[in-house]
Parts: sequence; structure tokens; C-alpha cells
Amino acid sequence: MSLDINKTYGAILAAAREGRFVTYGELAAASGVAWKNAHRPLPQQLGRLVEIAHARGWPLLSAIVVNKDQVETGALEGDALEGFLAAAEMVGRQVDDPQAFVRAEQEAIFDWAKTAPKDLGLVEESAPQTSGPRFVQYFTPVLDALRANGGEAKPETVFAWIKEHIDVPTEVNRPGFGGGSHS
Repeated sequence: MSLDINKTYGAILAAAREGRFVTYGELAAASGVAWKNAHRPLPQQLGRLVEIAHARGWPLLSAIVVNKDQVETGALEGDALEGFLAAAEMVGRQVDDPQAFVRAEQEAIFDWAKTAPKDLGLVEESAPQTSGPRFVQYFTPVLDALRANGGEAKPETVFAWIKEHIDVPTEVNRPGFGGGSHS
């Protein structure tokens, strides 16, 4: 089972309507995915939600997603803060004061949730691709891996980074498909 962006949205919306922060673990549970299987692909999905929210003129939804230690305060720190700010900057948002930016987005989300749409209106992204080449789904992770490695890397390094940060199906994770040895 994999993360469902519609269920992630639903969990964020439900928390926002209750005026509370939501944990990464709650988002994994909303899709019925164990944390050990969700912690790598979840940041990518939250980044996608930031893109969707920005395109629709909404606040950046992942601002209320926090580590379980900060669920009472709503503080974003460490990797959570860095990931949120990176996603915000990727959609063109200017961040001069990170903490003020986070707080403003959080307040906007709680206000927006009162009239927010019940669902995203998207086809479930976790459904298998039915047309087109399967490798297309790896474009974003490949670019992320290259960025993480200073703009260039050997294929083995890129594949290792992808395997470390997202769930790679067993049939992809075999020699000759991407990360294994090539003759």
C-alpha cells in the first residue's frame, strides 16, 4: 500500500478545521501506511500538495504538518522547516523571516479550512500508471537526487539516493533496471 494524496489532504483538512496541527505519522496512518514505509515518500507528496495549493491560490498546506514533539506548539524545526521552506521557494514564494512565514501560513490554513473544498478532486495518485512509460514517474526524484549531489552524479549514485528517499518497487530494484551493475 502507498500514500494517497487525497487521504493526506483529507487528514490535513480535518486537522485544520479542528484548529490543530497534524503529525507526519497521522498522514501515514490516513493512507493506512506504516511509518517505516511512509517517511521517505511523504516529503515528496507534501511538496506536491504545496504545488497544488499554490496553483489554486490556497495557503501552503504542509505548514501545519509537524513532528510529533511539536504538535502542541506547531513549531517547524530542523528537516521539517527546511523541507517546508524549500517547497515554498520552489513555487516562487519569498521567505525573508522563516518563522514569521510559517506562522502566517499556519494562520491562513486554519482560516482557509472553514470554506475549503472537501477533497482535491484528483484521481488517486497512488494508482498504478495505465499508459505511458513507467520511467516518467522517476523524473522528479532523479532531479532531486541530482540537486542533492551538486547538479551531477553517476547513475549508481542517483539510484542509491532515490532508493534512500522514496519507495522503489521490487521489480525496479533489481540489477539492470537502474541501480544494479550493467554489462
